[in-house]
Amino acid sequence: MTFTDFLLAFVEFMPLFVILDLIPTLVASIVDDYVVRKCLLKQTGKAPKHQTILSYSPLIPKSIYLGQLTHLYATGIFVILIAPFVEEIVFRGVPLMIHPLLAWVGTIGWALSHPIRAVATLEVCPHEQKLAIINMITLAGSFLASGVFYMLVWLRGFEYGAVAISYHMFHNASVFFGNLIQEKLAHRKKKQYIKRRITQPITPPAEPSEKAPVARRVLRYVGLENSISPATGEREETQKMAHAIEFIKERRRRALRRV
Repeated sequence: MTFTDFLLAFVEFMPLFVILDLIPTLVASIVDDYVVRKCLLKQTGKAPKHQTILSYSPLIPKSIYLGQLTHLYATGIFVILIAPFVEEIVFRGVPLMIHPLLAWVGTIGWALSHPIRAVATLEVCPHEQKLAIINMITLAGSFLASGVFYMLVWLRGFEYGAVAISYHMFHNASVFFGNLIQEKLAHRKKKQYIKRRITQPITPPAEPSEKAPVARRVLRYVGLENSISPATGEREETQKMAHAIEFIKERRRRALRRV
């Protein structure tokens, strides 16, 4: 297969890729996010931490790397380049050389081996078993649809395996960078929220001016409200307030004496 034939085959399979791979993956991602959030929210009483492919890699432990950037680079290389090539060769390429039926069996095994997190959700969410089962079925169905697409490419001819591997890499790269962008946007939104909380003007302690409505009512009660002009200022108003309070106390004392 020449490079021109490769490009023509890649463009030819694009509509089928959208129907059998991208759309089921998008639907399964939405269902998975909803189920996980609802399950953990009901279990812990607070929103769960966002989990993406960046924070989960069973074959690349994060602790053995020096920092987040190194882990991100290693995960990207593994997810985008290594995993698609190995999976296509092991689950479809080699079985197809033996018998096409064996390749279909490998595709079904490949699809059922991916929804690991959905099975974990089923274990940790006994109160949401129905949703967890639906999530597991949806994820397995999306991977099965993707596997069917890759098998249709392989069945065109063994040389079309390069097209299937390329589409598999494109799929993983879309998921990887989509999660990365989502995580960055969530981090930026959280950072802006914290920045607004820090830069928000601090409410000063209560001053006489903030007590002006109460002071006005007291002064109105004793008949001294009109004695304060707009040019008087807070200090004079405070003094008038103090005199009004003393006046009220004196009236109360006189009333008690009469009794």
